Amino acid sequence: MKKKKHGYRWQRRASANGFTCKTDLETIKDDLTTVAYKQDELMLLMRSSAGLDKAKSARIEIEKRLFSSVHGNKRFAQELCAKPDAGDDQRSILRRMTYLEDVATRLLGCDGVSPIAPERNQQFDASAHRAVSTTVPNAEDFPNAVAECLEVGYAVAGIVTTPADVVVFENNN
Repeated sequence: MKKKKHGYRWQRRASANGFTCKTDLETIKDDLTTVAYKQDELMLLMRSSAGLDKAKSARIEIEKRLFSSVHGNKRFAQELCAKPDAGDDQRSILRRMTYLEDVATRLLGCDGVSPIAPERNQQFDASAHRAVSTTVPNAEDFPNAVAECLEVGYAVAGIVTTPADVVVFENNN
């Protein structure tokens, strides 16, 4: 009679000398050795996976710092270009900063991270922005809108993990 238990095929045989039991025992020992080897292999893979997760987290942090730095330098370049005596050098710097910001955004996008960097007069969103302070709006500015982005925020897979620190225009009503 044949039975199937846990994926192994067991056979009941009547034997006077016990030879069948001995071979079954050896098969079980071999199987246990194989299972132990596979368990060790799995533990090694889990440790290396944890190492990869740490490496990925470190890479994402570096990419975030790169994006924040480039974004801040781009804002500075925009302020330089806004001056009436801005030359081709300042515009060239702004183009380079814009390019670097796009590269950093693509790097973060590969890991499922999207930066939150609101522009001036973008509507304030409490779920994605953190109001650090307020300021009085000019005639062309909208109330309850972002005046300035002080620190870039981040979202992972569409979920905000770090809100952007912003200055918000006051509501005069």
